[in-house]
Amino acid sequence: MSSHALSGKRPVSDATRQRILEAIEELGYQPSIYAQSLVTGRTHTVGMLFPLENSGEDTASFNTIQLEMIMEANAVVQANGYALQLFTQAEDEPTLRALCRTCDGLLVSAVRLQDRRIDYLLREDYPFVMLGRPANTENVAWVDTDFEDMVLKQITHLVDLGHQQIVFLDRPERLFKEQLGYSVRARQGYLDACAALKLTPIIFTCEVSVEDGRRIVHDMLEAHPTLTALAAFNDVAAVGAYFALGERGLRVPEDFSIITFTSPGFRRATTPSMTAMNNTGSEVSKAAAELLLAQLQGREVEQTQILIQSELLPGRTTAPVPERSKAG
Repeated sequence: MSSHALSGKRPVSDATRQRILEAIEELGYQPSIYAQSLVTGRTHTVGMLFPLENSGEDTASFNTIQLEMIMEANAVVQANGYALQLFTQAEDEPTLRALCRTCDGLLVSAVRLQDRRIDYLLREDYPFVMLGRPANTENVAWVDTDFEDMVLKQITHLVDLGHQQIVFLDRPERLFKEQLGYSVRARQGYLDACAALKLTPIIFTCEVSVEDGRRIVHDMLEAHPTLTALAAFNDVAAVGAYFALGERGLRVPEDFSIITFTSPGFRRATTPSMTAMNNTGSEVSKAAAELLLAQLQGREVEQTQILIQSELLPGRTTAPVPERSKAG
């Protein structure tokens, strides 16, 4: 009887409904989401598939930017009366199928250029939005950062300051080999920028850690002693690079410039405040969650494919190329 009174699907007298509502308020009753899902076929849950970038390591964890993305998606989802369920692994079809049964829709990150998950989700006509974009975007809703443009802005900023010997500090090589979209596009952006600005490409990769960034700078300068600037796609390693330059007697930015790609939250935690391109991950996550909720609620949207631009955040780690380098 109480379920009939709450749902309004069957006739219940006003007096009976009032007594039920008074009892509910007195007891603090909350309807079971799981019981409701059995009736409606909806869980009011959004799944977020967010694999760990360093999942093969003993210390695997989310980094600052990933946490910001998760929190932003959660805020949108909760504001629309849904719950967010986080998954870190679902690559094979059986696992993906089981996951889809527990959620009304999916936010999918770590997008590869050729991503098998998309084939399955399209085939099942399952609601989803990609945080990133594959090579073939037909019939796929996605939101992504314009990584090529972001890196071009990094390199252009350094060239405008007179730098010509610029190294690109990339994320781990395995991400590029796995053809993760953001890794491939950022590196291609650097190569395109070098071609457009007539620079010689120099690329080094390392793990996403301060210690690896510290170590790799010594390797860079041993191999390329005339370097004057570093553009980082690896923000955590860029912090280690800053320390390593000091160990070698190089002042930042007087002797050597660094521009990174990071979130405002991570940037506030570093001293000095680094010159950076803004990591738009949280904006991507928010827009993707809004797109997915529009799908689930049957609302029309103007765009289902959104490319977000990154902007320069002025800081204290870039300066004009040193006079000694001009003379050399």
